[in-house]
Amino acid sequence: MTPFEFFMAFYGLLLGLAVAELFSGFGNLLRAKSQPRWGILTPLLGLSVFISIVACFADAWRLMQNLTIDFRSITVPALISVSLFTSSIMTVPRDIDEWPSLDGYFMARRRFTIGALLVVNLLTIFLLELVHVVGTSVPAQIAYWIINVVLVGLLATALLAENRRIVVASLTTFSAITMLLYFTNANIASWVAYLIKR
Repeated sequence: MTPFEFFMAFYGLLLGLAVAELFSGFGNLLRAKSQPRWGILTPLLGLSVFISIVACFADAWRLMQNLTIDFRSITVPALISVSLFTSSIMTVPRDIDEWPSLDGYFMARRRFTIGALLVVNLLTIFLLELVHVVGTSVPAQIAYWIINVVLVGLLATALLAENRRIVVASLTTFSAITMLLYFTNANIASWVAYLIKR
């Protein structure tokens, strides 16, 4: 077993638990006798959390192939997976009867859910990816910082905004950009290089 395979057994377990908690929460919500008002915020948050988990799994494959197994190497991925787990278990209320509106629950608990996603993004940006960006082309570095400032800004907006339409727009845009980056392997650096040359 390679160090990467050993690490992925641990990391995959933590991310798998996060996915299980997320879908279990929504499953319990669907099975509940008395249904709360769903709204849009909680389902949209669930989508954002799921996309973030998939993105972190893809990052592990892309960035950690040469990982060495020691406490320092696995601390950041462990913190990322724990943050995703926290966001997953907090996305849907455990005591559904106490929350007649899921939008109300979202607004009351978003410091844990979106705050955890913000932690995931900051850890990924500064402690996992940055070392791979240093030394790349200028367009690649510009693209890296532009896209990550936008993603962090969208999460911060969703965390702090009081207007629900702004929160919906922020989470929707965050999910769309993340899907574009990870599900299509979009080469943002080449786009930036093209714009600079024009």
